[in-house]
Amino acid sequence: MDQLFSDLGLTVVCAASLACAAVILRQPLLVSYIAAGIIFGPFGLGVLKNTAFIDSVSRLGITLLLFLAGLSLPPKKLLSLFRESLVLTLFSGLLIFGAVWLAALLLGFPSRDGLLIAAALTFSSTILVVKLIPALTLHQKYMGALCIAILIAQDLMAVSVLVFLKGIKAGAAAGGLIPFIAGGALFIPLLLLIEQAVLRPLIARMEFYHEVLYLIALGWCLGVALVAEKLGFSLEIGAFLAGIAFARNPVADFFSEGLKVFRDFFLMLFFFVMGTKIDLRIIREIIVGALIISALLVLIKTTVYAWILRLMGKERKFAMEVGVRMNSASEFALIISLFAGHIHAVSGKAVQLIQITTVITMMVSSYLTVAFFPTPLGRVGGLKQD
Repeated sequence: MDQLFSDLGLTVVCAASLACAAVILRQPLLVSYIAAGIIFGPFGLGVLKNTAFIDSVSRLGITLLLFLAGLSLPPKKLLSLFRESLVLTLFSGLLIFGAVWLAALLLGFPSRDGLLIAAALTFSSTILVVKLIPALTLHQKYMGALCIAILIAQDLMAVSVLVFLKGIKAGAAAGGLIPFIAGGALFIPLLLLIEQAVLRPLIARMEFYHEVLYLIALGWCLGVALVAEKLGFSLEIGAFLAGIAFARNPVADFFSEGLKVFRDFFLMLFFFVMGTKIDLRIIREIIVGALIISALLVLIKTTVYAWILRLMGKERKFAMEVGVRMNSASEFALIISLFAGHIHAVSGKAVQLIQITTVITMMVSSYLTVAFFPTPLGRVGGLKQD
């Protein structure tokens, strides 16, 4: 127990030190958290050698982030956005996948590694996009909702990749998708029914007990996430679905504001852990390839999203902003690469390339977004940071 407290305490102290420096130097906070993990982690100064516990705890931040994102998207609104974003998601995914796969082949990776690299890096980061959208105006709220609809569709595709990899491990890849689809078809209506028949009356009874209300919301979020994981989804997808079901409740905005502090703390842990995964000793072997893939990824994602949105009739400024906000790799890339490496579906070099590329694109996307567009974290140029 003392070791767990020590690990958590050291993580907070190290992250706080670089966060203060980032505010003084007017840099994005997310970058400071990743940098803290690189500097103080096991491959840096070694202040924090064991990150397994912090890694597990940090997933709470992702779970809460997706829950709060779901709270802003009632089912009817989400369905309308999915219809609008379906073509964009599929078409952009094909273009990005093809470009990254071709680049991986040109860099000397075998076809199997190239396919996995492309599949992992095609998706954009839900954490980064949601964290950096301020949602202060109707324009920004619509942009945020559209981005979230695209991201959730991508997350479902990423989960399908994981299901496929699990199928490879079990020797039945095709069969693994059937229970996944069937489980989702039954799970979502069940959540809506439970929220209507059980959760809503319970919250009405506890209206004046805010402490109990927060416990109910957290219990709903984490409980649904755990059940979703048992059905073959992920904790994050489960939390998002819990948020969507809960979004119909009249007090959804109350929970959305009250839980942000918890979300931000656990997200700090997530980005810190991301930094600790970067082994500075082996970067020299793949840094050139990682930089090339990162540059290609940022450029092509920005261009593809902006181009398709322009074809859909969106304004040029709106289309470009969406492109910039969506140009990083996804946290799912880390999960996919780690699992693929664990079952020996790809080489260790490909796993390392995916991880480093993900971190690089998240840092670059964070800088570009904070520098040029409104965010809760302010601008690099000097606006007050959140």
